[in-house]
Amino acid sequence: MRLISAVLLLSSVCSAQFQQCDREAGKPYRDCPVDVYIVLDTSESVALRYKPYGSLVDRIKKFTLDFADQLNSRHFGCARDLVWSLGVLHYSDEVKIVSELTSMGETIEKDRLKKAVQEIRYIGKGTHTDCAISAATGQLITGSPLHGNKYMVVVTDGHPFDGYKEPCGGISYAVSEARGMDIKIFAVAITPAHMDIRLSAIASDIPYVYNLTATSNDPRLVRNTIDTIVSLIYKDSEDLCCSYECKVNIFSF
Repeated sequence: MRLISAVLLLSSVCSAQFQQCDREAGKPYRDCPVDVYIVLDTSESVALRYKPYGSLVDRIKKFTLDFADQLNSRHFGCARDLVWSLGVLHYSDEVKIVSELTSMGETIEKDRLKKAVQEIRYIGKGTHTDCAISAATGQLITGSPLHGNKYMVVVTDGHPFDGYKEPCGGISYAVSEARGMDIKIFAVAITPAHMDIRLSAIASDIPYVYNLTATSNDPRLVRNTIDTIVSLIYKDSEDLCCSYECKVNIFSF
């Protein structure tokens, strides 16, 4: 009887602890948040590359919509669920926020983000990727308080090494700034023809850039890109999601 009473007491304490975590976090304690921000290059070299002009931008918009559709809650063996928030911006010589971080578990919010993506109109001027990365970093640090679970997906055709204006400190500075905030960056080529060393300067590591493309005549390549990114985030997040705790003192109950 004493053992049963002790088990029941512990159960009630744990239940109360979860409920307090729910109240304090505003979300179920078993949910582990991950924030992803997609950065789309709609500069001249992308928008005007093929006729009809803007057709390549339409294809990277579709990539973004397909990516959003794959962000479903995923379960870890430690009884935690990975839940997603997604944000989007596009850029040329200016940066335009398409959507701030939005929960992908809320149908209305998800549909609103997708509608905003569909309404993107290319800018078609210079390519200030450093400014776009810095802006996305600013958006990501306003997301969930869980550090280490923040990712950026930069979709671009790269950048020249010489004669290139970088008004926000340059690619190296912007990438370093993001990494200092524990943000991991995927570099996704606009087309398979743009997979080169210039994207490696953006990506956090080789798996974050290798064979990743947002458009292709072979839809399997694009689907593989999305699956690779989502799978890498899932694997990267498991240790963090299964170890973080809502710090509630059980002796307060």
